[in-house]
Amino acid sequence: MQPTPAPSLRTDSPPPSGTMQAEENTGYSAPPQNRGSAPFSVLTGLFERLSTERKPERRRRMLSVWFNRWREEVGYDLYPVLRLILPQKDRERAVYGLKEKNIAKIYIKLIPLGMRDPDSLRLLNWKKPVGTNVCYSCYSLALGDYLSLQTASSR
Repeated sequence: MQPTPAPSLRTDSPPPSGTMQAEENTGYSAPPQNRGSAPFSVLTGLFERLSTERKPERRRRMLSVWFNRWREEVGYDLYPVLRLILPQKDRERAVYGLKEKNIAKIYIKLIPLGMRDPDSLRLLNWKKPVGTNVCYSCYSLALGDYLSLQTASSR
């Protein structure tokens, strides 16, 4: 067995990456350009309909119709909407590291509530049932319940 020869420098090879010529020689065409974007409510409407539909074939059909409509009305670049649909796969956005307790502290300051107020304690300790309070499965349910009670009492 003979040793592998050292790589030779070819004159027809593309220049090192980081230059414009290297990007032009990749063979990829420019990404499609969209005409604006659809409102976020359109996407949430799709999620609402998908959550109530149980038959897999009808769900596939709903997704197909939705994506075809996106292509007709917005454009062929699906990347922006896929970033919203699959946020756990998006590596370009920063992770903010906001835990539920920190979000609760922010809401308490914004509303404003005292830190010892029963509503504040309910938002901070949302996993623990206290008295007649229920134990929530996620923080958004606890916050939504609190906000709905506040809007109902302010009417």
